[in-house]
Amino acid sequence: MFLLKMIKKSVSALTLAIGMTMIFGIIAFAAEDATPATCKVLVYNEQEGRGHLKLTYNGKEFKNVIEIPQGDSILAQLEVYEDNCLIGWYINGIRKPYYDGKKTVEIKAKGEKQLVVVVKSAWKEDYLHSHNGKSGVVTYNWSNKTLKFVNRAKENSLVAATTSMALQGDECMAVFETYAAGGEVAGTYNFTFDKCGKVCDTLPVADTFCFTIPEYLVEAGKTYSLIGVYKGQPTVYEDQDNDLSTITFSTDKGGAYALIVK
Repeated sequence: MFLLKMIKKSVSALTLAIGMTMIFGIIAFAAEDATPATCKVLVYNEQEGRGHLKLTYNGKEFKNVIEIPQGDSILAQLEVYEDNCLIGWYINGIRKPYYDGKKTVEIKAKGEKQLVVVVKSAWKEDYLHSHNGKSGVVTYNWSNKTLKFVNRAKENSLVAATTSMALQGDECMAVFETYAAGGEVAGTYNFTFDKCGKVCDTLPVADTFCFTIPEYLVEAGKTYSLIGVYKGQPTVYEDQDNDLSTITFSTDKGGAYALIVK
């Protein structure tokens, strides 16, 4: 009789333990899948020389990046400079036709962990001549202020360097994080080259470039570098200048790049 009672108690305890384990497992799973409470919003004017981008949240201006509660919105307004035109707004790499032609748009956090918003504009004459009218692809050649040649080699005299904010794939991000050596991946980009209207991902010869660090990331005491991935092979580019707001480096390769902050 005593043995039977002990068995019943053991079974009850085991049942309780299993039940509690399942409950905590369900809670942990739900917490893991829960919508984040906030969303990091990064808004970037791809062609800085084409227009002025004004960003506001709750009536207050901010620079490029902000973290907002889910359900809240930011306003982005592009003042296009003379002889330029607005192409469109891209959110997490996807063009949003709903925003076409709108110089002021509202971006709302709807459960995403991060939103990368890129507004594209172009020299009006180039756009009218090169726009294919179907897929929205534009083939004009431009060079912005984010990535500039420092001492352009003669072999690269007809090449323009272009930069765009770009979300990279999981494998590429894993490489960035591995080679960041304890630093933070603060931004990801695509660097491309354009020679006489033909896009290429390598240069005839290596050249020296100056990359301008986004203003909101510049902070005294921090160090900055770039990691480039070309055809799966990573390269770490340490800063060669003493200017806190820029990174000077040499390369002959475009591709996926990450800005690392330590």
